[in-house]
Amino acid sequence: MPKNAIITAEIERWEKTPLTELLGNHPHFVNQSIFGFLADRLTQKSLLDELGLSTSPWCLLENKDQWQDVFQNLGEKVVVKRRTGGYDGRGQWIITNENKSEISDDLFGEVITEKFIPFDYEVSLVGARFKNGEKRFYPVTHNLQQNGILRYSVVDTAFPQQPHQKYKLKRCWVKSWIGSIMWV
Repeated sequence: MPKNAIITAEIERWEKTPLTELLGNHPHFVNQSIFGFLADRLTQKSLLDELGLSTSPWCLLENKDQWQDVFQNLGEKVVVKRRTGGYDGRGQWIITNENKSEISDDLFGEVITEKFIPFDYEVSLVGARFKNGEKRFYPVTHNLQQNGILRYSVVDTAFPQQPHQKYKLKRCWVKSWIGSIMWV
């Protein structure tokens, strides 16, 4: 691999292989320092709170004695998510008081709990920051899921794009996010 190559990655986690070791140890892996930070929902949500960017109400679930407070503060239905590795519908549970035993003792401290918020659809807004500070955005995409797993993220020409006020706000949100971390 050339010494002057620039390495970046857009996935929160990756398997340990000879290639990922090579990439991860390259001196020009520009977002290496933020990789672990982005992969952990606890640090993600904490940063968003610190920046004053609203997300679903949440808490770290450290032990089973918290359930009463969780349901009182977040609602009678919550989503429990692994802090790391719980993407694409894996490592996520919809929990009520009746099925809270699905969360085994070994998960406490390794999961966050969020208020369950029903939604009709999900969109993605992806932005990037260049070394010079310039920020650019891909078009808003509509995410299509099957059994809780993201299957497609597509630009739908019938879907509202950036001029829509809602997406202007989200763009400001993403600008705050990528402007606050040393990630190019």
